Amino acid sequence: LSDDPEAAKRWDSILRKRHPVLNLASSGVTFYPCIDNYMQDYLNQPEVQEAIHVMPTEWVYEGGIVYLNEYVQSVIPLWQRFITDTDWNLLVFSGDVDAAVPTVGTERWINCLGLPIANGWRPWMYDGQTAGFIQDFSRMTFITIKGAGHMVPYYLPAQGFEFFDQYMSRFY
Repeated sequence: LSDDPEAAKRWDSILRKRHPVLNLASSGVTFYPCIDNYMQDYLNQPEVQEAIHVMPTEWVYEGGIVYLNEYVQSVIPLWQRFITDTDWNLLVFSGDVDAAVPTVGTERWINCLGLPIANGWRPWMYDGQTAGFIQDFSRMTFITIKGAGHMVPYYLPAQGFEFFDQYMSRFY
């Protein structure tokens, strides 16, 4: 959208029609932090489904968080099972301006897993600039994205694609 001002205006218009609170914002606002209500409509658009390479599908937003009974108090045992019982390489990412799921909280629960650090903190780059920081653990990578909330592809789609592409190229 950033490369197509007309598309950005159309998107802004669509959002304002669907959510009256957005009409209170100034016309230059392009940041909509509470968009989960729009996810179902967005994913059900034929052009979006084509772009993400899925067969025509009717997406339904279920909402809320479902916890398995054994993990009501903490999901740390679940993550420890992922690490010890699978051969997965896990990626955890966090926008560094996310007020709902702060980076420091994500870092704290990762530290609770007790994983050995394989590679310490270092910057990762996008377009010649520091785009965030990365730290590798045993079979887990933690990446921060500078200037993003927890829906990184929405806030910074180019950087979101870049960190994911860099991560995937390491293993596949």
